Amino acid sequence: MLYYFHLYWHFIVVIISVFVLSGVISYIFPRLNFVVIVITSGLIGYYYSSVIEVKDLALISTGITSVSSLLAIGVARYALFLKHKGEELEDLENNN
Repeated sequence: MLYYFHLYWHFIVVIISVFVLSGVISYIFPRLNFVVIVITSGLIGYYYSSVIEVKDLALISTGITSVSSLLAIGVARYALFLKHKGEELEDLENNN
């Protein structure tokens, strides 16, 4: 297992990049359907496995990048929800 970590350390970088990009895109464009972002991140995972020429890793990398993208989208949508609720509470407080 340690050998795979040293050999494919950039897989963690890909996962972190997908997580950050998915979250930022979901936060900036909240009306964009999340399925588009998840499919794009899955394609990034598949592209990664084809670039390093390990086709056996394709299913795993696609799944992990898709799940990390879903987590990032959830965090971004929750942040938007909290922002919206905070504004509502602030307006309610100012009206009273």
